[in-house]
Amino acid sequence: MIRIAIRLLQCFALAFVLFGIVSCGSSPNRVVIDVRLNGLEERWVYLCQWSANRSILVDSVEVGSRSRAVFELSVQSPEVMALTVDRANYPVVLVVQPGDRIVVDGLITDYTVRGSQESASLAQIQAQLGDFRHKKSELLGQMPDSIYSGATDSLAKMLQLRIDSLTQNIRKVGVSYIRANCFSLSSALLLHAQVDDKTDLLPYGSYRSIYIKVDSCLRLLYPEKPIVESLEKLIAYREKLYTIEQNAVIIKAGDVIPPVSFSLIDGRTVSIPGVWAKLIIVDFWAHWCADCRNQLYSYRDIYRDYAQSGLAIVQVASDFDADSLRAIVARDSLGWMHMVEPQPYSSPLFKQLGVVKLPSNFILDRWGRVLATNVYADSLVSLLQSSLARPTKPKLTPASPRRKRDSLPKSNLLRLAPAPIQSRGILDSSKISL
Repeated sequence: MIRIAIRLLQCFALAFVLFGIVSCGSSPNRVVIDVRLNGLEERWVYLCQWSANRSILVDSVEVGSRSRAVFELSVQSPEVMALTVDRANYPVVLVVQPGDRIVVDGLITDYTVRGSQESASLAQIQAQLGDFRHKKSELLGQMPDSIYSGATDSLAKMLQLRIDSLTQNIRKVGVSYIRANCFSLSSALLLHAQVDDKTDLLPYGSYRSIYIKVDSCLRLLYPEKPIVESLEKLIAYREKLYTIEQNAVIIKAGDVIPPVSFSLIDGRTVSIPGVWAKLIIVDFWAHWCADCRNQLYSYRDIYRDYAQSGLAIVQVASDFDADSLRAIVARDSLGWMHMVEPQPYSSPLFKQLGVVKLPSNFILDRWGRVLATNVYADSLVSLLQSSLARPTKPKLTPASPRRKRDSLPKSNLLRLAPAPIQSRGILDSSKISL
């Protein structure tokens, strides 16, 4: 009997140990991510916790010859994870739940997800975004450089309508998903998404109520999650810009701007009305704005070609110091008028003209009447060609010895427009990066 009792105790102990081992191996918080992405042989794949603006490395695995890597981790609540091969781009984004067994198949740029409905939905939306970007790029490639003719204007309008239709469709996808999943971390991810480098998937001004609703829902459940904190900061920033835009003056073609003055970096002050020119470009830019920097040097050719025909340019640099700007102007021969506005958010000039985005420009006549706004590149050149006669070399003919200067019609003595005022600023851009 004693031997039987001992054997029973041993069996119970062994069963208890085995149960403990099995229990630990199948913990309800355990997550398995099975990565089966082609083309990653002999490369390292990194799993990171992702918050839309920063990542925290969780684990890394070297992919074997069979293009497979397996990550195992434990989570107490939903987490946003991302897979990357270079720690710079995060093409695969997952929302993992405790107990998930996720399989990622396909290519790193075109993948599918099994084992997580939320992650699978994100993958589908990401694929739709990629398709949208491709189609938009094709349409933009067909867009004429200039729209100042009947045929090109009609083509541009047609292409823009197709782009607008595609944009509305992808936004409907995002809105539909978010409204059905306000308490999901994936909704916060979509509110961070962009359709291109400049445009949010859901612009804050148009979808402000959705941002606020998702933020309220997620802060109730996950107030300390990095992605939720990131969304809160994003909304605070967007709300500030939204308030500025709502209070901004809207100036459009045909309006007359209020009288404004510019304190130039060469010490002069000029005003509109007051600049003696047939046409004036007032341009707002900043050194951190890539599009602004590109436009800065396109103005050099425009000014060279049209200054003698009566064109004046006034550029206002935001978040800049005068010494750096003087150096750039001198080095690159940017001979038009320049002004520095170090505090654009509180600038009276920005408020008077309703400038809330950079780059921005106004094409004016000498009295301040607006001919066009935010026109650049070939479209700007076409506008100048239609408004200003490009200077040509005068044709010289021998003078008649019997004709005196006094007998010439007076109008021939008044054809040259006064030369536009030029800046004497000096500059070298070594202090800033353009």
